[in-house]
Amino acid sequence: MTRVAGIAREVGTGVVGDFEGGKSCPAFEGLLELTDHRVLPCAFATVITGRSDPASAVRSLLTDGCEAAIVTCGRGSAWYLERDDNLPRHQPAFALHAVDTTGCGDVFHGAYAAGLDGAIRCSTACTLRRRQPPSRSPDRSGRPIRRADPERGHEVSGRRSQRMTMPSLNDLVEERLEDVPIMDAHTHLVGGRMGARGLHDVLLYHMVISELYAAGCPSGSRLTQYPDCPSEEEASARIEEALPYLPFIRNTSTYWGLHIILTDLYDWHEPLVLDNWRRLDGIIRERSADPSCPQAVLDRVHIDRVTTELARRGDGEDDANLQYALEWAFFTRCQWGEFDTPLYELERCWGRPPESPTPVGGARPPTERTIRSLDDVDAAVLHYVGTVPYDQIVALTNHISTDLHFQEVSDEEMAAALARRANAGAEERDIYASYTHEKFLGALEERPDRVVYQFSLGAEPLPFETGSRISQTTIAQLADIIARHPKVHFQCFLANRHANQSLCTLARELPNLSLIGYWWHNFYPDTIRQVMGERLDMVPVNKQIGFFSDAYSVEWTYAKAIIVRKQLAQVLAQRIDQGQYTVDDAIGIARSILYESPQTLLGMRRRDRETPVVRS
Repeated sequence: MTRVAGIAREVGTGVVGDFEGGKSCPAFEGLLELTDHRVLPCAFATVITGRSDPASAVRSLLTDGCEAAIVTCGRGSAWYLERDDNLPRHQPAFALHAVDTTGCGDVFHGAYAAGLDGAIRCSTACTLRRRQPPSRSPDRSGRPIRRADPERGHEVSGRRSQRMTMPSLNDLVEERLEDVPIMDAHTHLVGGRMGARGLHDVLLYHMVISELYAAGCPSGSRLTQYPDCPSEEEASARIEEALPYLPFIRNTSTYWGLHIILTDLYDWHEPLVLDNWRRLDGIIRERSADPSCPQAVLDRVHIDRVTTELARRGDGEDDANLQYALEWAFFTRCQWGEFDTPLYELERCWGRPPESPTPVGGARPPTERTIRSLDDVDAAVLHYVGTVPYDQIVALTNHISTDLHFQEVSDEEMAAALARRANAGAEERDIYASYTHEKFLGALEERPDRVVYQFSLGAEPLPFETGSRISQTTIAQLADIIARHPKVHFQCFLANRHANQSLCTLARELPNLSLIGYWWHNFYPDTIRQVMGERLDMVPVNKQIGFFSDAYSVEWTYAKAIIVRKQLAQVLAQRIDQGQYTVDDAIGIARSILYESPQTLLGMRRRDRETPVVRS
């Protein structure tokens, strides 16, 4: 061994020495001197150096010609000192219950030699992985370490790389996150049929439609929306129209979500083409007939409870799984080419029970009543606020458009603007929205009921969907509105990554503002990580909610939860790596924003698993 180490030294190859004893061996001293990276257990290191602690021992081991000295201290921790450093450093162990430590030392040394760049962190991570169940003796075959999926009986594909030779810190955090329960705080699931009814509900999710349209697909509009549903003819025609363009969006993260659904939930691994889509459609339709499937999908990704629109409650079949928010009058949302939308939105609610909101770019059916005076505005607002079923919901939801200029409007200014409604433009629109919004918030403050006022921000209407944009003026005006109404708790869905830092500063200074999830144009991995990281660095965990899927079926709830969990693992691992969090801190923070904050901020409740789901 001494001869081999000498040859390696002569040709410039680094030598890693794994010493556990042998001080009495005549060749020991010579071999130690030829070793560039000296790795010794604490008990042996203190004996040969005469030092009483590992930090002092590692100093003595780093002699001339040595690149690094490491003293391992059991349970995966280590002290180390590199040639150009002045002070020994401590690498703590990762927090995990040890099941079997057999072979941990071998794994540590092998991992160190395999990756000298960042070797100490890599080695302790691998030592941790060796201690995790299932317990078995070390694999000395040289095969990559792979994680088995207990549900599918083979190595994970899609959710974890099959070529992974050792788990990174990111992988370890992601694995821990799989045990953290999640509340999905905003969806559009339908009670009684939470799952996809056919391929159209998976493939033609509106975010996929937008990308297919961008790739050249002729249709950019959504399918027929709830409470109606697309006919089989409409669904089939749109699927066949879309499939030729599917290869062009395979680079996108929305396609990744589609891939997760098809492979994980339907075991579909073929390219989806005109010749085979009906077979997959049949599989999905057959699955949809099983009422237990939606719950199984939610359980698989550890989603405990879901919030959806009250209008989609159905007959209450899924009340054990669902809680509700009211989306009704979007009187601060602009619609493409309209200037009296705030008045129309109040008119369609005036005198009526709660129902679904007007879709983006939707038609304007005639209303039963027309707002012509200030008294009409007051009556419509009071009806709206008075008709809300507060005992059935956790939130009221609205959209606030950046195209609106919010201002404090007098009665005289509003009356004059009402008189100009037939020829209304942007000025009148801004007056209508500002006046009705203030009336609404004032009336809401007077209610004894306490409900969260959720508003979406940063997605502005285009002919089919929306574009992401927001002005700093809007953010300043929002701050004034929120400060004027301290009894209302505001919660923001944000679809614009650039506005996140500004919203974080508002959430720090305004006690009645919290932030939630990654909405629409923010639901892309790079953006999620940026938004998530800024919020974790700036905003207390009890003022932010870390997830909502905005999904229309549990399949997309599943895919989006997987994607967010992967991004959260990366964000947390980065902060663990730089010493900001311990692993246990990180997992506790994740639990706070994914599970606990939805309960404290929104009033979501844990699912009563003893209450059966009622089926008619």
